[in-house]
Amino acid sequence: MLLPVEYTGQEEIEELSHILQELKTLNDINNDLSVILDNQNEQLEKVEENQQLNIDLTEKSVNELESAVRNKTKLIPMVVGAAVGAAVCGPGAIALGAKAGAGYIAAGGTVLGGIAAKNIT
Repeated sequence: MLLPVEYTGQEEIEELSHILQELKTLNDINNDLSVILDNQNEQLEKVEENQQLNIDLTEKSVNELESAVRNKTKLIPMVVGAAVGAAVCGPGAIALGAKAGAGYIAAGGTVLGGIAAKNIT
C-alpha cells in the first residue's frame, strides 16, 4: 500500500516535475525506437524476399544454361551429319547425271545425315 506523501517544499515539487519530464522524454525515445525497429524489420523482410527471388532466378538460370549446353551437344552431331549427307549426296547426284534433282537429292542427304547423327548420339 502506498502512503500519500505531502510535498511541502518548492524544491521537492520542482524535482518531481523534473523527474516527470524526464520520464515523458524516455517514453518518447522508447516510442521512437519502437517505430525505428518496426521499419528496420520491414526492410529486413524485403531484403529477405529479394534474396529468395535472386536465389530462385539463379537456380532457373543455371537450369536453362545446363539445358542449352545439353541441346548444343545434341545439335552439333546433327549439323555435322547433315553437312556430310549434303556433301556426299549432292555431288553424287550430279555425277550420276541427275542435274534437275540434284538439289532434292542433296536435301534428302542432309535430312538423312541429320537423322543418322541424331540416332548415333
